[in-house]
Amino acid sequence: MADQAGITLTVKFNGENWTTWKFQVEIMLKSKGYFDVVNGTKPRPENDTTEWDKMDVKAQEIIVLRLEEKILTHIITCKNSREMWSKLKAIYEHQSHINVHLLTQKFFTLEYKTGNVTDFISQLEKIKADLKHMGEEISDKMLVTKVLMSLPENMKHFVSAWESTPSDKQTLTDLTSRLMIEEERNKTSEDSMALAVKGKFIKPKGDIKCFNCNKTGHVKKNCPQVEKKCNY
Repeated sequence: MADQAGITLTVKFNGENWTTWKFQVEIMLKSKGYFDVVNGTKPRPENDTTEWDKMDVKAQEIIVLRLEEKILTHIITCKNSREMWSKLKAIYEHQSHINVHLLTQKFFTLEYKTGNVTDFISQLEKIKADLKHMGEEISDKMLVTKVLMSLPENMKHFVSAWESTPSDKQTLTDLTSRLMIEEERNKTSEDSMALAVKGKFIKPKGDIKCFNCNKTGHVKKNCPQVEKKCNY
């Protein structure tokens, strides 16, 4: 799809996708020969300004048509494309670097909580997608490594088993599926152990001894001899 200037439209800048938006718009401006005007390497001449002014207006058009309305307020008072470009860079260039840093830090510090493997991987995939939107790429291999490194001690055996898996099978999808099965297996095992431990503290009825008649199978309050005495 092309706009009125005959240039393929890009995703509009919304305040968050600065890196990818800037890259695409720079390519557009360069392909049309306007970028030297925008970055200041081709200043406005003192005498015949007709050609420069036309290039500047075209550059402004490319920039403005690719901004969401809330972003336009930042450049509405700018007089030329260079001022627009400089203003946007001053506002969003540094902020973009900060956001990338914070998201990357979150990716590496996020902790896995037992029993929530799908939630954990979903959070990592969300961070991965956000970083890609900002022009930073985290590979699936890196994501898989992050998941494996985050597993608790009682699942370290899983890592060894995973490492012996053929490389073409070491995908994020396969890892997620296998971890879900492993978690379910661990949960079943823990439930069984809990029942077994609980069973140790439940004394079999045959081992109960009455302190009245010294016979087994009942307690004093249910002793037949006590009940018999009460009937007299």
